[in-house]
Amino acid sequence: MASSNQALPRSSKRQRTDEPDEGPAYTIQDDKFWFSDGSIILISEEKKGFRVHLAVLAMHSQYFKDMVEQAQPSAADAADHSLQQLPLADSSEDISCFLHFIYTPWYFTVGEPTPFKQLSGMLRLSTKYLCDQLRQGIIKHLMMIYPRERAKLLPLSPLIPAENKVDHCLLAIQMGQESNVPEILPIAFYHATTIDPIHLLAHPDVSSDIKLAVSVGRACLVEAVFKTAWRYVCYDAPDRYCGNTACQLSRTRTLRAILANGHRAPFIFLEPQLHECPVIEMQRCNTCLVNWKVEERKGYNKVWEELPTYFGLGGWAA
Repeated sequence: MASSNQALPRSSKRQRTDEPDEGPAYTIQDDKFWFSDGSIILISEEKKGFRVHLAVLAMHSQYFKDMVEQAQPSAADAADHSLQQLPLADSSEDISCFLHFIYTPWYFTVGEPTPFKQLSGMLRLSTKYLCDQLRQGIIKHLMMIYPRERAKLLPLSPLIPAENKVDHCLLAIQMGQESNVPEILPIAFYHATTIDPIHLLAHPDVSSDIKLAVSVGRACLVEAVFKTAWRYVCYDAPDRYCGNTACQLSRTRTLRAILANGHRAPFIFLEPQLHECPVIEMQRCNTCLVNWKVEERKGYNKVWEELPTYFGLGGWAA
């Protein structure tokens, strides 16, 4: 379920009583986000306190804006200068990422490489606390990495930091599922099929459901790619009846090339297609080569259209 549907925390301003003050609900102060003039203390799951300005939070978040607008302090509250404390069901790391964006404008820029841990933390909290500007910015950034347009697809986007080159797509799948960003899921899943299966299954931070979906999707993709290649070369190929000896020999060489490169099948949309190999092109007459290109492209276009369904997604329009 998307984070936006999670229950939001309630304000927990300390009540004025005659009992002794039990002290703060946090056990440690954050080094960076502890302002002496802050008006609210956010408390993480790890009991770390972040003393910040409620008015500043309200400028970016509808949740905190509503908190300001709904607050109607009594005379007793006005005389009480104790700080409002707000326990949050969020990690210190996520809160820090969120506050960095609010207080440090250059912390995240759409179109600039950003570590996926930061993106994940900001996306979770921007969704949960209704910070629409940040959420939309992160989605736009992720769509640049995982575009739906086949022509824009890259083996490795320059927006992916070095630390995330291996498992960026797995982290993106988690972000898309947790924070309701279905737009990035088809291409994130597709990229995940290019990861070595052993590395995928051994990844400690990826759920078994994601591993299963990627594995099943990879199998479906490989089958579809092989069917497309073999159908034309073995069954529907007009060069089977071509009198050109070179074309007849090329068919055998093409079959061998398909078998030798079967492990590269998931890379079908990231690498040149088989008919685009210069060596293969030189081995066929022009008529056979043109027919092959047309049929192969038609087959792979169909594979692209069906790609989301291999991972149990509802299609490109979902």
